[in-house]
Amino acid sequence: MAEETNAGLFSGLASLRSLRAFHLDNRTYEEDFVEDVQNQLRENKNGPVLKRYNVL
Repeated sequence: MAEETNAGLFSGLASLRSLRAFHLDNRTYEEDFVEDVQNQLRENKNGPVLKRYNVL
């Protein structure tokens, strides 16, 4: 069974004042989901970064 991740699932990232980083594992996500997260992070005044990590 494949998992589905929709763009907009993490809405509001741009307005989180204390956000410094958003951690996302290296699984395969839909391109539009990752782009949505990156766009929200770019809009955040703190300049949080997207960090990817490997799942063992």
